[in-house]
Amino acid sequence: MKISEFHKEYTDGSNYSFFDVAGEIKELLQEAFKFNKKSMLDEFSDVSVNFQLWLYTSFRLEQNLWKISFPTYKKLHKRKQIWNKIYKYAGLRENCINYFGNYERKEKVITHLRKLNVSKKKSKKAYEKIVLPILSHQKYSTN
Repeated sequence: MKISEFHKEYTDGSNYSFFDVAGEIKELLQEAFKFNKKSMLDEFSDVSVNFQLWLYTSFRLEQNLWKISFPTYKKLHKRKQIWNKIYKYAGLRENCINYFGNYERKEKVITHLRKLNVSKKKSKKAYEKIVLPILSHQKYSTN
């Protein structure tokens, strides 16, 4: 996948600054201090993707998505599928916006849907009907 395609499909289309990259580096360092290897790899992938997005949006440097960026691509692809289910349940059209926040956090789902004029009650219901079963399944499949 080209970085331009990733930018179009998995971001809101805005430009990335080096501050975006620095924010991901900060998260990587936080995980490094905890010596959480899995989270370190995830954050390194996020740094890589944000760096590529910065190069693309700042200098139009087109390139294929780097291999180290694949975990972030996979994470966002999965999130996109879940968010589309949330949108549909909330009465919105799928792919109505490229937002891929952590749907596992109830407050993020509610806050995001409220920005799209979905009632708080409907937002909570969407979280309960779409996300909670996924979380429950993840909990039992890892034990």
